[in-house]
Amino acid sequence: MATTTKSRRKADAALSEALTTPVTSSDAATPAAEPDRQAAEHPARKPAAKRTARKPKAAATKPSIPFAELLAEPQADLPAELPAQTLPASHSEIWLNDGLSRELCWRAGTAAPLALCEAAAALFGEDGALDAEQAQTLDGLLALSAELGHELRVAPAVWEQLSFAADARERVRRLETTLAEGADLHALAALRQPLPEFQWEAALFALCAGRSLIADDLGLGHRATALAALQLWRRLFGLGSVVLLAPLERHAAWVGDAEAWLGGWPTGLQLLEPGEAPLADAELLIVDGVQLLEGLPLVATPHLLLLADRELLGEPLLGELVDWIDSNRRGPLRVWCDEAAAAGKRQQRELLQTVMLSRRKRDLLPRLPVVLEQAWWSGDAVELDAQAMAQLQHLQERWQSQRYLSAGEQLRLMSALQTLRQVAQSPSALSIKGRQVLDLLPQLIPAAAQRVAMFAQADATVQALAARLREQGLAVAELLLAQTPEQRQTQVDAWRGDARLVLAACDAACTGIDLQHELAALIHADQPWNPAQRVLRARRLNGDTGRGLPAWNLLIKGSFDALQRAAQAGKEQLPAATLDFELGARPFLAAADLVTLMDALAGQNSQSRACW
Repeated sequence: MATTTKSRRKADAALSEALTTPVTSSDAATPAAEPDRQAAEHPARKPAAKRTARKPKAAATKPSIPFAELLAEPQADLPAELPAQTLPASHSEIWLNDGLSRELCWRAGTAAPLALCEAAAALFGEDGALDAEQAQTLDGLLALSAELGHELRVAPAVWEQLSFAADARERVRRLETTLAEGADLHALAALRQPLPEFQWEAALFALCAGRSLIADDLGLGHRATALAALQLWRRLFGLGSVVLLAPLERHAAWVGDAEAWLGGWPTGLQLLEPGEAPLADAELLIVDGVQLLEGLPLVATPHLLLLADRELLGEPLLGELVDWIDSNRRGPLRVWCDEAAAAGKRQQRELLQTVMLSRRKRDLLPRLPVVLEQAWWSGDAVELDAQAMAQLQHLQERWQSQRYLSAGEQLRLMSALQTLRQVAQSPSALSIKGRQVLDLLPQLIPAAAQRVAMFAQADATVQALAARLREQGLAVAELLLAQTPEQRQTQVDAWRGDARLVLAACDAACTGIDLQHELAALIHADQPWNPAQRVLRARRLNGDTGRGLPAWNLLIKGSFDALQRAAQAGKEQLPAATLDFELGARPFLAAADLVTLMDALAGQNSQSRACW
């Protein structure tokens, strides 16, 4: 009996030691209990400032009691079996630790070979944690574990986290391969006109980053950039449905630019205003004018492109946007909280360069084109002259079948085109354009310019717009063909000396007058038929060598503007005959010029013809 009591005391002591020994996992743990067990056993840890590898210490051994001897005696007080969670885990584990930036955490199992522990210590450091963005070498540890015949369990959340960086690397690799093979980005994106280099830079940045913010200076433009990025995303990576969230007053501009750059609205692109519910399965969310939103629409999409009309450096909003962009906690939010939030603008630009592109116009000047044009579409609409449109279509069909128009037919062609173009200069259209100018001016001064010049082809247009602006309390200087040279110079001098003045000028009245101003912005109140005329207006303001003049085209839905822009797409010049009111112009075109004009009207692909 004494022997039995003594044996029981030994068993109780052994069992007490087993139950009080801290363990982290169990070979018998079920997969379903794995996440809860990991959360309880591996509390969140802060990343170490510096990690150094060290060899794991060999576990101390204690004399064990032979359980065979204990079990030989009656063991009525012992449980039938030990709880599974008290058994030491023989396998090793890697799991995901959440925080401002996510980490991979390592725990060596009791059966982990020394070589594996040494490799893990070199990779994870002494605290057993590794920045998830630096985990590309995890494959080597898995290979070593397999080679040594040791079980290494990786939590599913780890693979999901690693997929974000893997996808980004693959996007970069595929783009580099595509460009190395000599692919034409314009053709690949199916753009109907050339995109400047600095805008391609922004489009490729958005594509590589996956989730990003583009916050360039006003005037550099972002709608064409976003459309180019969308096209490449779809053609190279099979992007599905997309949601575009924009203020209602910008919808017309997006539709117009899609027509100008792509020939129509892209399929699978849903255009919404703030507050509307987006598609549930959207893969990309584009937000225009993000700085204007009262509340951020935190829609969960794999990809995100935020567009701001100005730089947001130094503003609290930037931190909120970084939090939204870095929803997968890949590092930018930690950078913001640890360094960028308290840093200056220049440092913020550098620290957040993986998710934010914020460029100043002056830094891009050598790479900019002569003029930076943007479309400013109205939300209101006008109607085309049905008879003139029918005449134009009839002459177009005749040309396509015969490749010939008589002199009389050319006269009717010019008359139809002029009638259609004049719809955009009707009293109702000019009222719309007056409102457009009033909406645009507060954005231009002083953000993009210190002086504004507005050009039109006819005195009547200049005078009508000037009258509407004065009705709203704006000061306007006018340059008219009917004025004397002295009167024009007086108006120019007044404009140069007063930033509150808007200069409204007729093209023909500007000959011989110096209008150059290094901080001017240009508004096209009408659309010359020959695209070269728009460049001439820009040269009057920034000279023969100037670059990057910000310019806005006032365009109206339902007018001839969209059709004319489709005809001008990708062309530096077009024969105009009498369409641009040039002094001494003839209504008849030479044979080669007529071919150029009619081909522009017809378009060179199905997208252009669809406009007609």
